[in-house]
Amino acid sequence: MTSERVEYEESGWYDGQVWIKPLILKEKESLIASIEVKPILKNLIQIFSVISILTLSGILLFQYNNF
Repeated sequence: MTSERVEYEESGWYDGQVWIKPLILKEKESLIASIEVKPILKNLIQIFSVISILTLSGILLFQYNNF
């Protein structure tokens, strides 16, 4: 999470607090997101794109080969 503020509740809706993250923690989260999370998401998007293209191609080929 790369937001500056974190809203949390200790025991119920009536005692919610807002915690503002220190600069060091925000920089650390940003670094983790850019090094670890974004490459994984990029690879997942590529994999699902290839799977969807192959699936769509297979469906189209199957429909046109039946006629």
